[in-house]
Amino acid sequence: MIGVSQAKVLAFFPKQQNKSYTIQPIEILAIRFIIKETSHYYI
Repeated sequence: MIGVSQAKVLAFFPKQQNKSYTIQPIEILAIRFIIKETSHYYI
């Protein structure tokens, strides 16, 4: 499950691979949405 969600996050936000890149609030919300969709344990 974790691997699948990580792959989706990297697919949507490839810039996260760059350490100098700062995550924007809208991307944090999108990541939370992806986690919701891929796992029923996180709300």
